[in-house]
Amino acid sequence: MKSKVISMIPISTFSFSSSSIEISNKARRGCNILKAFGIAALTVLTLVSVAGASSFAYIANLESNSVSVIDTATDTVTATVNVGIEPSGAAVSPDGTRVYVTNCMSNSVSVIDAAKNKVIDTVYVGSYP
Repeated sequence: MKSKVISMIPISTFSFSSSSIEISNKARRGCNILKAFGIAALTVLTLVSVAGASSFAYIANLESNSVSVIDTATDTVTATVNVGIEPSGAAVSPDGTRVYVTNCMSNSVSVIDAAKNKVIDTVYVGSYP
């Protein structure tokens, strides 16, 4: 096998001075402090949001055209809300004030007020939402 010369650049061209390495390490330490602070802040925000979250599950009942509201702390049904035809899924808004239920056969989304467990709006969206 023949050796081939790829470049004639001396190795010293790629070396770093010790002062540039020290600066890089200081910058890295600062970045690590910011990362640690960010992780701590995210943890606190997550715990606050979990502590304030409601303990209810919203289950779409396909056959009865309703949504069951279940208290997950006691595993009991606290309310049943009538929605459109063949509800297939439910999603809770990030602030927990609204529940959105897709109704397949009525081509709509029912909007439920989570505090009152009542439908406050129906949005027609097209085929099989």
